[in-house]
Amino acid sequence: MGKNSALPEGSGVWPVMLTPFTQDGEIDFNALSSLVEFYIGNGASGLFANCLSSEIQKLSPDEVLALCRKTVEYAGGRVPVATGIPDGSIQKLADFAKRAMDEGAACIVISTNQIALEDDSESIWKSGMETLMGLTRNIPLGTYECPVPYKRLLSPELFEWLALTGRINFHKDTCCNLRLIREKLSVSAGTSLRFFNAHLPTLVGSLEAGGHGYSGVDANFFPELCVWICENHSDVPRERLRETISFLGNALEAYGGFYPRSGKAFLQMRGVGMTNYCRREVAACTPEKLQSLENLLRCPGRRNAREALA
Repeated sequence: MGKNSALPEGSGVWPVMLTPFTQDGEIDFNALSSLVEFYIGNGASGLFANCLSSEIQKLSPDEVLALCRKTVEYAGGRVPVATGIPDGSIQKLADFAKRAMDEGAACIVISTNQIALEDDSESIWKSGMETLMGLTRNIPLGTYECPVPYKRLLSPELFEWLALTGRINFHKDTCCNLRLIREKLSVSAGTSLRFFNAHLPTLVGSLEAGGHGYSGVDANFFPELCVWICENHSDVPRERLRETISFLGNALEAYGGFYPRSGKAFLQMRGVGMTNYCRREVAACTPEKLQSLENLLRCPGRRNAREALA
């Protein structure tokens, strides 16, 4: 343990990493190196490996560990790396968390749906999380309201309990509700829990309420614009901020129907040496869809948004 740096202070962007594959479906570690450089070169504060965008459900346990290890290696201490882990019993989650920490992860992110069944109560979930924390001792943990196979949102009351344990230092939030976000940030204020919103429309509101940054799919297209929003949301004219967020929101029309393949194709256009192969069943890149991505790359809205970085 201890090979990776700790979570930084301040706001920032943690891209939900894509997994590059060769055309034969094997992990392409050369492309992974290129991808890590792209994220860091465009201002990422940290990297979230082995998440839903990474197609973790289609990765073997050994591949999850290899992706964690190589991401940490390629990051080279410049940014910390958080990692998700495969599904399993509470004991298996704990055992795997220890193995991932040995690969250099700064934080082991547990999907909230990994702790209890969909119909289980919050008290059952809390009991399972207490057991996991006991089994993992001092390992830094994170939580992620992953929507697959089902989305379990953390209530403000449960979020407060997590924050006060001192064991959770990363949270990726997907509630998409600014009222709930504000409640969560209010009860976790002053703790070590770092709050990263996955929902672009509520991002600025979450930052104004004390959130720490963004961890969503737009960082696989325009991470530099996401970074700019996080770093400048309180200092720039509101109109410039709205224009940038509007551009990113409209971009969803170009890539939303075939993500994460669209992210891989778009990053290839931006110079990342990767294929658009996915193990998950995703719609193909038709010429029309590729053209829409090329249009997105060249459109005036992108140029106008990039002016915000000047």
